[in-house]
Amino acid sequence: MTHFLRSSSSSSSSVRFVDLALSTTGPRSLSYVHQNLKWIIREHVLSLIKEFPTLSPSSDHFTQEDGITFHLLCVHGGLPLACSRSALVAIWLHQSYPFVPPIVYLSSASAAEIDRSNPLVDASTGAASTPYLKTWQYPNSNLCDLVRNLVYVFTQWPPFVSFGPSQKPIADPPPGWASLASKREATDRLYVSLSRDVGVFKAQTDKEIESLVSIQGKLKERTWTANRGLEGLVKEKEKLSGMVVKMEERADVVRSWLWANNSVPPAVAEAAPEEVFEVMDDKSKFVLKNEAESLAIDDVVWVLDEALMKRTVEFHGYIKQVRVLYREQFFHAAMLNKLQQQY
Repeated sequence: MTHFLRSSSSSSSSVRFVDLALSTTGPRSLSYVHQNLKWIIREHVLSLIKEFPTLSPSSDHFTQEDGITFHLLCVHGGLPLACSRSALVAIWLHQSYPFVPPIVYLSSASAAEIDRSNPLVDASTGAASTPYLKTWQYPNSNLCDLVRNLVYVFTQWPPFVSFGPSQKPIADPPPGWASLASKREATDRLYVSLSRDVGVFKAQTDKEIESLVSIQGKLKERTWTANRGLEGLVKEKEKLSGMVVKMEERADVVRSWLWANNSVPPAVAEAAPEEVFEVMDDKSKFVLKNEAESLAIDDVVWVLDEALMKRTVEFHGYIKQVRVLYREQFFHAAMLNKLQQQY
């Protein structure tokens, strides 16, 4: 069962509550590591409540991300921002406080959505992560300066979508904080600016990574398709190679049979192709003779052309010979045409 104590809104009751919580022993005692530094916790909490009356102390069980639960002090209430707006804040004092910074959570009384573009707040948990918390160092850091910084940064950069940009100029920081105000303001502005630039760069990088992953997937798919096609071609090549081997084996068988059963006379086998064929009738002999003479005339004309180009014959003699040859070739063509008409 969870046990916790809560204070009233008055300052005196808050003092009594803090004193009672820090002095309680036994199962309901607070889980602070440095028991001898509880007076620092008391001083910081009471100074914070005095400066910011909207905040009040309480104690409750806080479960960390690793599942371990501690009984801690918590200061909660409205955080006054510009334009009369406020955000609910819960500041948990870590079990190793003041050497470890507090854990700060923000929420909205109107259930407004946390601005995801704000680098100072985790949109999923509401946990604040300001430069002041990141650079916390005791004894230079304390709760009052922390809350002043929270008021400043969340007025400049509202944590909730419904808040919108602030319309009022930020009031001067309270006394005691002015000496470090400009340095912290510059640090906060630089942090937010760099965080937003990193966010934009990360978004662009994520988009490029998604595009590259998509291209990689397509390339893998095309590689798989090409490999499948290549495997098919390799198998087809092996198949064709096997067919070639079989055809060569069959050709060897046929060649061996032909050599074993060859009935062609050796004289004919060794003769030229034109000597193997014999013209059987007069018509074929006449046609073959005229075709041969016509082709021979073409060869002679070609030789005369070459001689004329080389100037080994005179042009007058060349023209005379070509006329005679073409006249003879014309008669051969006319005889072939007449013979074809008769038959």
